[in-house]
Amino acid sequence: VCPAMKSLTAVLCTWALCAFINQVVRPTFEGFPPDAAAFVAPARQSHVPARQRRLAVQRRGVEDEFEGGVNSAKCVLFVRASDQRSEMAKEALTSMGVRFATMEILNEVELPSIGPALDYLDYMERKTGTGELPQVHLKGGVGFGGLDAIFDAQDSGELLEACRKVGAAPPAR
Repeated sequence: VCPAMKSLTAVLCTWALCAFINQVVRPTFEGFPPDAAAFVAPARQSHVPARQRRLAVQRRGVEDEFEGGVNSAKCVLFVRASDQRSEMAKEALTSMGVRFATMEILNEVELPSIGPALDYLDYMERKTGTGELPQVHLKGGVGFGGLDAIFDAQDSGELLEACRKVGAAPPAR
């Protein structure tokens, strides 16, 4: 095989891998308004270098960036990719009729999925007292860290009431 064909094959394989990652690894939205998409990493590579994006988060502040994204989405479930506990949290929110965005913070091998992932994890730990994923965060600063806390809040009705208060769940009948 000629060297040019090897280079072309490598380029095509790299392109296919990037396309796959953008489809599988990107955060997904489940029934959310278009303005919530501002919190999701873009499907295409940004023209702004990663260093500049990190500096922008640092200038604005992790707390402001995090809470701004949560406030625009009303309810965000922060997850680890391919994690059974995260899937259980999704099922719990869905069963209550909650409309929520899903933000993948860590990939399958525990590496950050987005640039400010580690900063977000540190902030969530300060806010909820735990860095355990999954976590549910609601508009206005309410957060539930870890699957046990999510299930406890679901059982007590606190989670559904908080979701209704921010407009992420249908009103009581």
